[in-house]
Amino acid sequence: MDPRHAPGLLKKWLGMMSTAYQEAETLHRMLRTERDPSVIGKILAACQASTKRHEELSEQNECVAILAK
Repeated sequence: MDPRHAPGLLKKWLGMMSTAYQEAETLHRMLRTERDPSVIGKILAACQASTKRHEELSEQNECVAILAK
């Protein structure tokens, strides 16, 4: 698969998962307009790090704060 198509597939999957999981909906909203794979990777890494510490994923949590720096 061409790497430029990966973000679209991820967003499609998150959109489908959004109906069952609030976390997927939040992440989908964060990624919806992003097209740069490197930025998407940073968002995912920041959110993964915050959820590893058992924090709830929300638009106000640490993963958003990390990206704002």
